[in-house]
Amino acid sequence: TAVVKINDAEVSESEAWKALKAAVENSSSGDTITIKGKIKATSDAGNNGVIQVNKTLIIKGTDKDSDVLDASNLSGIFAVTTNGYLELSNLTLRNGKLQDTDEQSGGGAIYCEGSILLDGIIITECQDNRLGAGKGMGGAVYCKNTSTANHDVVLTNTVIKNCTASNGGGIAVFGATSAETSCGIGKGVEISGCTLLSTSGKGKAVYIKGKGILD
Repeated sequence: TAVVKINDAEVSESEAWKALKAAVENSSSGDTITIKGKIKATSDAGNNGVIQVNKTLIIKGTDKDSDVLDASNLSGIFAVTTNGYLELSNLTLRNGKLQDTDEQSGGGAIYCEGSILLDGIIITECQDNRLGAGKGMGGAVYCKNTSTANHDVVLTNTVIKNCTASNGGGIAVFGATSAETSCGIGKGVEISGCTLLSTSGKGKAVYIKGKGILD
């Protein structure tokens, strides 16, 4: 049986997604979780679903080509709450897909109401193909600020490719009327091959709305 490592502990590949969700849930604010290998969601109970981040957390791999989080088109991958901060490095996020029953309004790979930092990340083949008001935002990443505090989204050395949404095929950023969401795209960022569901959509690569700011 194939195994992966989460914080150097070997986990069966067939239960790795469940183990990662538990590691995130049981972590303390400021902790670092390391991943080695491919973590793939399955249809087995508990071994799929969006991973909720409601604290300051670092999740890192050692090789973005081999250390992979694959949601198997069963759900999105991460959801960061208003008071959450997620830092990701040296990982690939693949096959995140929001379902009609999902409450979050976008982010095939990452939905964020807090702040995120991505460095050395590949996001590929993620999507939010849902239609209708308040859905289909950000095939890869949707940052939606619903609070009164300013939030930041920072990307460096990151590739977003072949993702799809109604608006913001790659990234969608929305700032509430009372606060700002700043999207900083730094060195080594590539957004390519992202598409929109229809010709009425906006922003194949990046869509900014409200008090969203592109740095």
